[in-house]
Amino acid sequence: MRKLFTFILAFASLASFAQLGTITSVANGNWKTPATWDCNCVPTSLYNVVVNHTVTLDTNHAVGFSLTIGSAGTLQASSPTINLAVYSGTLTNNGTVSVYNFATNSGATLTNNKTFGALNYLNDGTLNNSSTGELMTNSLANSGILNNSGIITTTDIHNSGSGTNNNILSFVNMTNRGVFNNFSEMNGTVDFTNANLFDNKSGAELNIGNNFSNMGCIDGSIIFTNNGTVNINNNFANGDSIQGTTGNFNVKMNSINLGFFIGTFNFCDSTPPLFTPYIDMNIGNIATGITYCNTLKVNNPDESNKIEVHVFPNPFSDQATISIRNIDFSSSKTYKFELFDINGKSVLSHANCQQNEISISKGNLRPGTYFYRIIIKNKQVYNGKIIVQ
Repeated sequence: MRKLFTFILAFASLASFAQLGTITSVANGNWKTPATWDCNCVPTSLYNVVVNHTVTLDTNHAVGFSLTIGSAGTLQASSPTINLAVYSGTLTNNGTVSVYNFATNSGATLTNNKTFGALNYLNDGTLNNSSTGELMTNSLANSGILNNSGIITTTDIHNSGSGTNNNILSFVNMTNRGVFNNFSEMNGTVDFTNANLFDNKSGAELNIGNNFSNMGCIDGSIIFTNNGTVNINNNFANGDSIQGTTGNFNVKMNSINLGFFIGTFNFCDSTPPLFTPYIDMNIGNIATGITYCNTLKVNNPDESNKIEVHVFPNPFSDQATISIRNIDFSSSKTYKFELFDINGKSVLSHANCQQNEISISKGNLRPGTYFYRIIIKNKQVYNGKIIVQ
């Protein structure tokens, strides 16, 4: 993408030139072939350009005023070294665009009404994907304004600007460091990270295939608001603030709260502990109005009150011993010990344990805070914190 930045900067003085007129395609062909155009010339950035045929972009082009792809038009890049950018003005697509590297500069606009594909898309201006638009990209970096009313499909989306989803946005990984509002449906196959402000509106749905993380570098400024539904197929980790009044969280595996739960939303962990709050690891603050799902079944609610666990030394730099007391092994009862990092990822697991003490070594564990839990008969009965130096 660095070459694309350089390409855009080369047109920094473009706004000082006057628009020279409009050039329209008259035949299929290459951009640099004069016979492709009604002017029998090659369009430059100083013209309004209209593409009504299949045109192959065989040279870098920066839109200075306007580029319009008609309903029967196609603009396709000839190779990965070709860049297309909107430095100023607008690109309106009513047909098909297929390029490798694309950018909209600050003050510039892409309006997509049909099919737009770009391997890499850098948006520092305004992206309007209309209700009839479908935008596909491998990498979408938004530091400007993103408005989606159609369908966006991307591998990685990084938002440091302002984003709004009103229809369907699908991704593999998403990181939000700006402001993002979801009014409809967002589907992620792997990880989602919020490091600033994200609002999942009433009636909206956010589906995460792997891990959900709400944390970043600046404490107190990271807020995930949920009044819709958030489904997480693996782990949930909150290091700052989660808030909402009517929202639902559904977490399939591990849940960790290091920050704040604010409001009256519902939280459902499919593998909850035996005691409130029904979150696997909680060392944060949870408002009294938070509710939990009704799927919890506790066969022996007093189990957790019997067990005593001591970790020594804690913190540790080489090896620690976990001493577990008051488990009745005479009834063939076993337990499972699991250790997780701050993101909810399992880093150590011992199953079918019947000894009163187990040892863990630092090994490949990085310095930091870890959480452990003890499970008996598929129910968490104890959890705690271990610090590795």
